[in-house]
Amino acid sequence: MKNNNPIDRKRNAAGSISLPDPSDPIQDMIELDDILYIIRDRSVYEIKLADTLDPQRKHISTKGTTCKVLDIGMNSTIVSRILTQARSLIRNACLSKECDKTITKTCFNCVKELKHLDSIYNDLSEKFSNKKEKYNEILARNPQRDFIQDVPIIENIDKNARDFFVTGHKYLQLLLDLANLAIPNNDSKKSFSEIKKYYLTNNDQDNKILLVLQHYDNLLDFMWNLRNSIEHSSTKGNLFAIINISYGEKNEIIPPMWEYSFNSWSKTVVRTESKRMLLDDMRTYIENLLKITEDLLVSIICTIIDSRENFFPYKISIDEDPRAEIRYKLQFFLPNDFVKK
Repeated sequence: MKNNNPIDRKRNAAGSISLPDPSDPIQDMIELDDILYIIRDRSVYEIKLADTLDPQRKHISTKGTTCKVLDIGMNSTIVSRILTQARSLIRNACLSKECDKTITKTCFNCVKELKHLDSIYNDLSEKFSNKKEKYNEILARNPQRDFIQDVPIIENIDKNARDFFVTGHKYLQLLLDLANLAIPNNDSKKSFSEIKKYYLTNNDQDNKILLVLQHYDNLLDFMWNLRNSIEHSSTKGNLFAIINISYGEKNEIIPPMWEYSFNSWSKTVVRTESKRMLLDDMRTYIENLLKITEDLLVSIICTIIDSRENFFPYKISIDEDPRAEIRYKLQFFLPNDFVKK
């Protein structure tokens, strides 16, 4: 029967959507929650069809939308080492559709959070470099002039630093969500410590997730509990302080620094008395999150497919291929007693 409803005819008709910058090729497409994400070399776009925006089909004028959601794409280390890595492992592991969707969606959110961390770091680094250059120019003209009057401090650095480390905690929560996928019966754990306790209690000391969490134990404890020093700085034992740009005895410029202490939930009080270089620690923090994500992701997928004993993770070392987009692959090996009939 012919459909005479104008809005149905319009929505059911063929259509096309164009993206800006044809020099940025499409490398992958991911559909999540009725939104199509287009992964390009240098960007990520989301496409929402008219039915996504108006599922009841009440407004004939509703049109699909196209929006850039990330200014990084497949060429970015963040995208390749998280999203591309996840997609590769998922394809090789032949996971269920629901598990595939959950891991992909969580990894995509990880990319967005890590991109935010990277943007904060790059913005602060650029501001410091600019102010350092101006300061050195002033110093060269008159070594005795007061730096504070000539080169302003970095504005909102305390706010940005807090945003950075709180976002880092959100990122860890996403990794916790991933790790909980391997816990049977939807018995979700509230912390990495609870996950470690679960595997130890079940005499699964060789579990790959447990081994990864034990390897990064001190680092994860620091990252997880650092939020306490930010959100509860008035509590005894907690401290989070940012020292803006300053200059030393010889008029040399000193980058922003920070100091912290906090009460760890799983250990004794962790305290750092000496001042640390803020920008250096931010860069290291991002790189550590990437390493943890790679190792944890492959361990989670291997745990989920543990019944298929012929799947083994293979790590591509930096020495082997320094330009490899991904660091892990799943390989399939036939058992020694396999006989082709």
